[in-house]
Amino acid sequence: MNKCAVLLVEDDSNDIFLVERSFRKAGIAARIDSVMDGEIAVDYLTRRLETSVLPDLVILDLKLPKLNGLEVLEWIRQQPELAHLPVVMLTSSSERSDIDRATQLGVTAYALKPSRYDDLLKLITQIAETWLPQSIADRHLTGARSRGSDAGGRPV
Repeated sequence: MNKCAVLLVEDDSNDIFLVERSFRKAGIAARIDSVMDGEIAVDYLTRRLETSVLPDLVILDLKLPKLNGLEVLEWIRQQPELAHLPVVMLTSSSERSDIDRATQLGVTAYALKPSRYDDLLKLITQIAETWLPQSIADRHLTGARSRGSDAGGRPV
């Protein structure tokens, strides 16, 4: 099974653990590269641009050291090769100004970090099903939900 690539930009090691655990528990085949500040995220993506091996998805916290999530998002959207890259802001900030600014900068989605693990698991599953390559999402759905198959053996 091919794994998709996710860049997780998060400065809280507990949140990194919980997001990684959610991907595993949901059965989502993903290689998650975690970085803990905005400057390292920009360096990571710059190196990826040089090799043309980009992540399939960026999950980005807002409150980060060195460069905050909005600054990282702005940098991403200024790179023509990254313009298509889905960026999901996963943050504890419900400030209207943060949501508005992220929207202006072209965030793909803005989600509040849930306080309960079960809710985070559901959110990560929704994020993966929506923004990861369809073939990965299909494999996840087929394997995780046992939805059955039609007469030709195709999942339904």
